[in-house]
Amino acid sequence: MKRIYILMLVSMAVFALVAVDYDKGFAQEQITLKYSAWTAPRGVFANTCNTYLDKIEKLSNGRVKFERYWAGTLIPGKEEVAALGKGVADIAVVVCKFQSRLSLMQVARLPGLGITLETAGPIIATELAKMKPIQDQFDQNNLKLVAINGGEPEDLISSMPIRTLDDLKGKKIRCIGAAGETLKALGGVPVGLSSSEMFESFERGVVDGVLSPFTGIYVWRLHDVAGPKYLNRIRFVSNIFYFMMNKDSWQRLPDDIKGIFEKAAEEQPAEFIRIYKSNYEAQVAWDKWVKDQEKKGLPGQELLDKCLELCGAK
Repeated sequence: MKRIYILMLVSMAVFALVAVDYDKGFAQEQITLKYSAWTAPRGVFANTCNTYLDKIEKLSNGRVKFERYWAGTLIPGKEEVAALGKGVADIAVVVCKFQSRLSLMQVARLPGLGITLETAGPIIATELAKMKPIQDQFDQNNLKLVAINGGEPEDLISSMPIRTLDDLKGKKIRCIGAAGETLKALGGVPVGLSSSEMFESFERGVVDGVLSPFTGIYVWRLHDVAGPKYLNRIRFVSNIFYFMMNKDSWQRLPDDIKGIFEKAAEEQPAEFIRIYKSNYEAQVAWDKWVKDQEKKGLPGQELLDKCLELCGAK
């Protein structure tokens, strides 16, 4: 009887050890998610995206890792919603100006609303995303909104000064969505181009100007286009950016990891504003310094990129 009792205790101890090892192994399981962005991996906006992704990796103690695909190398910007819903990527940063499948979210992009850096993410996007018709569009596309990044106005960057409506008449301007209707009403000619097509089209004279966030000048190297450029601070429309996940990928995540995503999401709109405010004006100085160095035949951009990398800002 005593021998049987001892055997039972040993068996129970072995089972407990196996259970502990199993739980520990599950807790340490690596979760690798494919992240897609239409934008280039540099500049203020990319910094805001990396801040969100880095925070999740850190809070998960390395259990979550993101394979980061930039500049549309995994999914082109215009195909982001459809491809994300099909599982080509697990998570993407989405700007609704490209996405007819999320047409209701484009309401925040209508011209003349006066949306600012401070109101775009924390107030407007947050409240819109709670509305059932918008939630229905997410569901129809097999998407889960996991975080709101933020938003910024678009300015007109042109190859000639545009000071009056007469200056705008007949000018071919790159723009996306409802902004084109307003541009036409003002006498301009809207041209639909993706962000990655802006540089070549500007360089070759296909367009006379582009509507882009100020920070897009650096991201898409518009300052390198030959000839003079003019920044017209008209705040034509605003962009709002979202982190969306494939719904199946979201549902496969353990509950504690979902909690980490939600914690990072709570802090992201404020982080977006902080990063933009600390870098927005600095970008002007960066661009001038790079240009001055490269006029001397010196590798200004290479040095700036390396410095940003060392500072953890790239």
